Amino acid sequence: MTEKVEFYKETEFKDTEIGKIPKEWEVVKLKDTCKLIRGTEPGSKTYNVIGKGFRFIRVSDISKQVLDTVFVDEKPENLVFCHKDDVLLALDEVPGVVAKGIEGAISSGIRIVKPNKNIYKEFLFYILQHSIVQKIINDNTTGSTIKHAARAVNSINLVVPPLEEQQKIAEILSTIDKELEILKQEKAKLEKIKQWFMEELLTGRIRVRVA
Repeated sequence: MTEKVEFYKETEFKDTEIGKIPKEWEVVKLKDTCKLIRGTEPGSKTYNVIGKGFRFIRVSDISKQVLDTVFVDEKPENLVFCHKDDVLLALDEVPGVVAKGIEGAISSGIRIVKPNKNIYKEFLFYILQHSIVQKIINDNTTGSTIKHAARAVNSINLVVPPLEEQQKIAEILSTIDKELEILKQEKAKLEKIKQWFMEELLTGRIRVRVA
């Protein structure tokens, strides 16, 4: 039987360093509640696109700026690996990008963010994308050509509800993401159909008979 979820308007808040939050919620430091594991950079000379070695995940991969898949032929002890359920945070190049669902060795611009038992991993994925966290990262970003925001880690606060509520919030947001992905795929299909019709109709290969 599907568990019923009820929404209601909160009326009781408390003041914190980041503003008013529900009285049962807490504000915690990212560095105190999560372990951040930095990737390594073996160098572009070790890259290959023929599938030799290990999948290498760059910031440009998780920010979806490139489409090619790169591998590195390096010893495993020289690499840092993430799993599909790990939460990834970029702190270089495109600071603030959050990702999950990818597996391989990560570059030095990426951190694996491992929460303690009081933070649900799926909730962490979403709270890191919140405007409060993203603003802190942006405010602590330096560099013009290549951006760096590692120093932001010391300033990032997370708003944390009770664990059960974290799970429910993550489930709701995950469901919305899945629906958005379906709509995105349907839109992509419609765009292809439209392009096909444009090519056929506007070149006269397919004609329209007016009754």
